[in-house]
Amino acid sequence: MADGEAVPAAPPLAQGDAMIAEAGEQRKKSGFFAARKTDVRAKEKTIARETKQKMKKYRRDSENEARFITEPDQPMRLKASLRRSKNMREQALKSAAKAELIHNTETSGYLELDEGEQGRDIRQRDILEHADLQTTRKRFDLTLNKLGPYMHSYSQNGNMLALAGEKGHLAVFKWKEFKSFAEVQLRDRIYDVQFLNDDQLLATAQRKYVYVYNNKGQEVHLLKNLQNIRAIDFLPKHMLLTAIGTQGVLHYFDVSLGQAVAVQKTKMGPCNVMRQNPWNAVMALGHTTGVVSMWSPTASAPLVKVLAHQAPLVDVCFTLDGKQMVTCAADSTVKVWDARTWKMLHTIHQKTAPTGLDISQTGLLSVAAGHKLEVWKDWAKAKPHTPYLTHQNKNNADAVTRLRFCPYEDTLGMSHASGFTSILVPGSGEPNYDYYVANPYETQQQRKERPVHQLLDKLPPEMIVLNPREIGTVDKGKAAKGKEKQALQAHQTRQQDHVKKAQGEGVQEDDIESDAVEATIVRPDALKEEKKQGARKIRKPKHLKEKKSYLAKQERQRFLVRQETRKRALDGSGNAPDGQTAGEGEGEVAVAHPQQQLQPPAATGADAAAEPKKKRRRKAAPTPSDPLHAFFEKAEAEKRRSK
Repeated sequence: MADGEAVPAAPPLAQGDAMIAEAGEQRKKSGFFAARKTDVRAKEKTIARETKQKMKKYRRDSENEARFITEPDQPMRLKASLRRSKNMREQALKSAAKAELIHNTETSGYLELDEGEQGRDIRQRDILEHADLQTTRKRFDLTLNKLGPYMHSYSQNGNMLALAGEKGHLAVFKWKEFKSFAEVQLRDRIYDVQFLNDDQLLATAQRKYVYVYNNKGQEVHLLKNLQNIRAIDFLPKHMLLTAIGTQGVLHYFDVSLGQAVAVQKTKMGPCNVMRQNPWNAVMALGHTTGVVSMWSPTASAPLVKVLAHQAPLVDVCFTLDGKQMVTCAADSTVKVWDARTWKMLHTIHQKTAPTGLDISQTGLLSVAAGHKLEVWKDWAKAKPHTPYLTHQNKNNADAVTRLRFCPYEDTLGMSHASGFTSILVPGSGEPNYDYYVANPYETQQQRKERPVHQLLDKLPPEMIVLNPREIGTVDKGKAAKGKEKQALQAHQTRQQDHVKKAQGEGVQEDDIESDAVEATIVRPDALKEEKKQGARKIRKPKHLKEKKSYLAKQERQRFLVRQETRKRALDGSGNAPDGQTAGEGEGEVAVAHPQQQLQPPAATGADAAAEPKKKRRRKAAPTPSDPLHAFFEKAEAEKRRSK
């Protein structure tokens, strides 16, 4: 290129590549990629930590099964099958936790208060001002002055509502759409109402019997065995209708089979307070003595009895996970209990006696006292100072008779003397519903298929236990007891064999007391070897009947020998008893050798003459150490004196 000529400019594409390379070098120097990699790792750690926390929610196995798998003395085939099932459960747990993290993005919408603002200052009109049109329709009042006080019940998916007046009024309707299905007058007193396995059937506890109606108000069935019932409840997973009344008898009735499963006599007097623990399906009864008792259909006695109050109980309820229990009584106190250790955590005092309790799906506690209502948040760990929300009926005479949160909705239903009231409680409903449990948006085809799925997933009554995590685990206590029992039986068999052998060989009492025979006949080895040595632990028996019977037989034999010896000594016959020589004293038994029985009989005639004569054995004189020496000398002296 000649001097003075201009240098040609680089093409635009080359300039862009150079700029990208320069920017990349600047990012490397500034640590952009390292920071991005660090952010990704932090997110992965956060997701792993959240997944691990979610897995605890779905975990059902216990530590006993893991210990059983690692034990060396268990069958290999059983351990392999348990290990495979455990791996499959772990994989299912991870999948469920990841699905919840990915899909369940909605959270409960609680009230957010400003600084210095308290929940007791919030009214329903303040909530309605900020709510949408569909939510505002869920806040309503039903005025029914003449047929109250009322009881109500929501269906399992929260779509249907049943109202029952004490004077015989029964109404069933879709409360979200205000669509009435039935409204009848039963002309009988109603004490309680409860939906059954679906929203097509409901049961009512009337003056004498329990009746079953459909959602059109038509009577379907009459349960004559359930008489004078005051409280009913339904276990959806087991399809059991529970009832208790003035007789103090708890009834379990299978709705799918139409027959009674169990009848438990509580022996604690009349009862009208009954709630179920949703975690283990155990029924809790509140008695007039202040005692809370837990029952299952397979137990004839209460599983747990807790003296909760010094006054009659009004209501009792449990959290969804079954960890806390809340009770209220006529002494104006609300107590929170740990349902695992049955210890009281704290007490909430009320100005008037509470009339109802309920706990929402998200853990909000509602307490009704007279015509006033309080909703508490974060009450399980510590005693709350201010309520989350309050409400008061317009008429002071309208005392609340029942409180129930609507499933999957932020509403709370209150039954009182003047009818029914539905209020808004933000954050009380579960936003992420489970299709296999309840579907609030089910179609007509899904509603038809629901009873079939419920029958297929029905659990037997025997699975109602206090701790459902024990179901499916290996009961090592029974196995250990069985091994101990087998070892004790084997030891007793060996003991009997030794005793029989000792009796056949003529073992003496002195020999039994010796160390050699004592170790083999009388008692087992009491040394407990460690598991490392592989020895089985044998429980030392307290009484040995073999030893007693053996010593009794020996004593009887010695007594007979003494009598025979004394008789012959007095007669002057000098012959010793059979099997005993003259030199043997009292208490010594001589047993013929087994080889003497195999000797041929004595020869006679020529054979006897041909045989050489054996020397006659001289009788051994009694030694001074013989216990009968003095007795023989005394007998000989008397003979000489008489001659």
